[in-house]
Amino acid sequence: MAAASLSISIPIVAWAIWILLCGKCLDNALHQLLVAAFGSSALQLKQAKALRETRWWSSTTAQASSNYSSACLWDGITCNAGGSVTTIDKSHSSLGGQLNKLNLSFFPNLDRLDLNGNLLTGLIPIEIGMLKNLVYLDLHSNMLVGPIPATLGYLTNLEYLDLGLNYYINGSIPPKIGMLKNLTTLYLDSNMLVGPIPSTLGCLTSLDSLYLGHNELNGSIPSEIGMLKSLTSLYLSSNMLVGPIPSTLGCLTSLDSLYLGHNELNGSIPSKIGMLKSLTSLYLSSNMLVGPIPSTLSHLTNLKYLDLRQNQINGSIPPEIRMLKNLTFLYLSSNMLVGPIPSTLGHLTNLEYLDLRQNQINGSIPPEIRMLKNLASLYLSSNKVDGPIPSTLGHLTNLEYLDLRQNQINGSIPPEIRMLKNLASLYLSSNMLVGPIPSTLGHLTNLESLGLSRNKINGFIPPEIGMLKNLIVLGISSNMLIGSIPFSLGHFTNLKHLDLSRNKINVSIPSEIGMLKDLSYVNLSHNFISGEIPSALGTIAPLLTLDLSYNNLMGNIPSSLTGIQRLDFSHNSLEGQIPDGYALYHTSNTLNGNKDLCDQFKNFPPCPKGKKSIVVEIETFVPISIFLGFL
Repeated sequence: MAAASLSISIPIVAWAIWILLCGKCLDNALHQLLVAAFGSSALQLKQAKALRETRWWSSTTAQASSNYSSACLWDGITCNAGGSVTTIDKSHSSLGGQLNKLNLSFFPNLDRLDLNGNLLTGLIPIEIGMLKNLVYLDLHSNMLVGPIPATLGYLTNLEYLDLGLNYYINGSIPPKIGMLKNLTTLYLDSNMLVGPIPSTLGCLTSLDSLYLGHNELNGSIPSEIGMLKSLTSLYLSSNMLVGPIPSTLGCLTSLDSLYLGHNELNGSIPSKIGMLKSLTSLYLSSNMLVGPIPSTLSHLTNLKYLDLRQNQINGSIPPEIRMLKNLTFLYLSSNMLVGPIPSTLGHLTNLEYLDLRQNQINGSIPPEIRMLKNLASLYLSSNKVDGPIPSTLGHLTNLEYLDLRQNQINGSIPPEIRMLKNLASLYLSSNMLVGPIPSTLGHLTNLESLGLSRNKINGFIPPEIGMLKNLIVLGISSNMLIGSIPFSLGHFTNLKHLDLSRNKINVSIPSEIGMLKDLSYVNLSHNFISGEIPSALGTIAPLLTLDLSYNNLMGNIPSSLTGIQRLDFSHNSLEGQIPDGYALYHTSNTLNGNKDLCDQFKNFPPCPKGKKSIVVEIETFVPISIFLGFL
């Protein structure tokens, strides 16, 4: 009897193995074959053995399983009523090794395989196409390599497929992916996929989310994408896609997010984009798009995020933009936009971020901008904006970043700017501003960066500026400032960058500068600063650059400064012996124009013996006198 049973089972097993070796995808008959060959309990043992061999479970768990008929009680394993494994969920479990350690041929009823967030390597096995009941496959965030197997196209019950963020999956997207008619979610992003987007993706009519971003896909966006009527998220950004944006995208009326940025797309923005009434995010930045901003974008009344920066878009900002009442982020920078800032922008009362920099926008800043009460960032730099800074900017009390540099703005800095208590960065450099620095700037106690360089600002540096305890960068170079550097400068304990060069400051450098222990850059050149160089500068450990050239400084060069990487003391009235070791780190050019310096360099005379001996006497006398003081 036993011999007869064995003679029946051997052909059945041989048949199953032959099918596997031929690479055929098995259907539900596989389960029947395995049960016929091994019996139900035998199949459970085979499944437990296959799982144990992956070493994804602890040795304790694996050892315990040898005494039971299945792995149904293991962590991450779910079985059906017959004891066959239906779910393997070992996401974020620090699994290592190759994925093909798992023998998939013993899991005919598997409907969920979730291994995301591990360290799995190797190829995706082609045998994965045998899992005909699979509904959910997540291999996201591993280190898998090689191509996407075309056998995935046989998983006709699949609804969720995520192979994203593996970085090394390569090759092209297999056209057979288009056979997955039940697929709702497809993530293939952040890999090394090449080639065109297959037009067969247009057959995935149940698709809700399509993520192909951060690959090396080329070719044009297939017009068939417009057939995905259920699509809510389309991410194709950061590839090498070319050609125009297909107008068929206007058929995706359920679309919520459209990301096409960082490609090589050209042509104009199709007016049919205005049909995407559900759209909340439109990201087209860093392409080669031309032409004007279509007025039909004003139909996207649910839009919150609009990014068109770094293209070649021209024309003016359409006044119809006022219709986008839900807009919170508007990026139009680095284009070829002209004309004035439309006053209708004032209607975008939910706006938090407005970036119009690096265009050719002209005219004055409209006073209606005061209505943007939620605005946190305003960037208008590198345009042709003129006129004064409107005092109404003081109403933007949530503003954290204000950048108006490199324009033609004139007039004085309005005192109302003191009301911007949340301001962290204020850049007004490279304009035509006049008048004094308002003392009310001292009220901006959250300020970290203040740039007023290259204007026509005059008067004194107000001592109230010392109230800016959080300041990291202070640049007021190339103005017409006079008087002294205020002693309150010593309060800038976080300051790293100080540039007061090219002014008319005419008093000595305050010793309080030595209290700024985080300074890495100091430029006080091209002034009329007198007095001696404070030796306290040499105690600032991070200081890398010190430029005091073109002033009226006198006295000796403190030896404590020689270790600073970039020094320039040229064109002053310094005298005496150049400190020992100076020539090791710096050239003689950094001392040119100081006729009374001596020693170290060929183009400076040797120090007179008398002067040198005096220096030695002073250097030796001080320690002796200190020693005598303790007696």
